[in-house]
Amino acid sequence: MEKEHFEILLEHIENKLDLVVEGHQVLDKKIDDRFSVLDRKISDNRDFMRAMNKDINRKIDNLNIKLDETADRLDKKIDSLKKELKEDIKKVENKVDTINTAFINHEERITAMERVVHN
Repeated sequence: MEKEHFEILLEHIENKLDLVVEGHQVLDKKIDDRFSVLDRKISDNRDFMRAMNKDINRKIDNLNIKLDETADRLDKKIDSLKKELKEDIKKVENKVDTINTAFINHEERITAMERVVHN
């Protein structure tokens, strides 16, 4: 009977061991499934980040183009204003010279009249 008892015990242990192995297989599959889900999420996030990075770089490039265009327009406007200002300064200088010449002529006439009056 000891042999039968031992065989029964071995069969019972074998059944329990089969349950443990089956449990490990189920856990292994669950872990693999979770890693697959995580890998997919990481891949999706990586793709999303690459797309966002590409979009951000495109927007930065567009802003740089607009900034360069604005700087060019401002440079041209500044150059134009400098030219106008130089022309206006030249006109004012000419008017000052004309007024100064007229003033000197008037002074000379007044001096001449004063000589005539005093003589």
